Amino acid sequence: MKSIFSTVVRRWQQLCVLSLSALQQPVVINRTRLNRGQVIGASVQKIWKSHSLPISTKIQLMKVPVWPVATYGCESWTPRKNEETYFDASEMKGLRKILWVSWRAKKTNEWVLNKAGVKRELLDTVKARKLSYYGHTMRKQGSYLKKT
Repeated sequence: MKSIFSTVVRRWQQLCVLSLSALQQPVVINRTRLNRGQVIGASVQKIWKSHSLPISTKIQLMKVPVWPVATYGCESWTPRKNEETYFDASEMKGLRKILWVSWRAKKTNEWVLNKAGVKRELLDTVKARKLSYYGHTMRKQGSYLKKT
């Protein structure tokens, strides 16, 4: 009797661990996508070091190759409140690299945004794309939304 009970308890614990890891899956996906975007940003770091380009051009270069990689498939994500900080942190990390402001310099994020002359846009872009995708799926008619 004890062996059956211990087997059931062990299986239940394994099931709970699997279900918890499945709930935490979107966090891993979001972080992975953001990290891939940062890798692309590191590959254009030679451009960001250039003194001949204005800051506005460097910011546009961050938005063109880096953000699409970081936000690929974001329409299907469900960002929670704690995950939204990852988007903000990734955007600020890119801006700090462009402006060559170290995190040890004790400069606030607002100071970096004012220096760059921009507002936070990455999270708003993700939310807008998610709403756009929702509208696209709601306009579908017929059996497109039915599971088979």
